Amino acid sequence: MRRRGPARRLPLPDGEGDLEEPNATPAGPFDARFERLAATLKWVQFLGLPRARGYSWLQEGGYCRDSGVFRAFPYCRMRAND
Repeated sequence: MRRRGPARRLPLPDGEGDLEEPNATPAGPFDARFERLAATLKWVQFLGLPRARGYSWLQEGGYCRDSGVFRAFPYCRMRAND
């Protein structure tokens, strides 16, 4: 069985810039403490959900990378189609 090679790596922004995609952010521009997430993440609308404090809102892997980029949910449609 032939294994697929690594996905094409998209360039990350220089410095502490953010990605344009609404569901991914590089490791630099956020504060991982729940109290500070609303000020530093793009997906703040989910933090107001009931029991949101009990979930981890930083899942590593996204933007065609295994590390260095974070997303809100552990599973998504793109990852499910591997």
